[in-house]
Amino acid sequence: MLRAWPSRRPPGTILAMTVRRVAPLPTLLAAVTLMACSSPPTGAPVGGEQGLFAEGPDARMELVMRDIRFEPSEFEVDRGALLAIDIENAADMPHDFTLERSDVVYGYRVVGKGTDPHGESAGPHVALRGGQRGELRMRFDEPGAYLFYCNVTGHRRSGMTGTITVR
Repeated sequence: MLRAWPSRRPPGTILAMTVRRVAPLPTLLAAVTLMACSSPPTGAPVGGEQGLFAEGPDARMELVMRDIRFEPSEFEVDRGALLAIDIENAADMPHDFTLERSDVVYGYRVVGKGTDPHGESAGPHVALRGGQRGELRMRFDEPGAYLFYCNVTGHRRSGMTGTITVR
């Protein structure tokens, strides 16, 4: 959202505004760099609602799994928007993206053959080998916080979790 700047600001507010506006810049630059360096995985959808791939997403983000963490581990999306997440497993070991809730419409595809699921999941679950990529599409109908985690034994307990906030 663009806002008009007032012509006169009280002393000290320019620096405070600059700090607030520039603080997220490294995160934004990293996301833009990741998006510019890769393209969405292609190929036939392999699970969930395949029709979600027939339309363009409303929002797209890059999610990287490294060691025992997700990068980024938190992000926001608007209610009702079709979210496409390009997932890359940058680690040498298997990882997965598992959404804790099962009331989300989703579909996914992977480049090459994916790994076997690492546990039971009624909702979105994408398991990837080290170095593998995939795409997950989800539509969130209800606002709130949605927890995601890696379901590989011990990874969630070690902190490999994140949150999608639906506005």
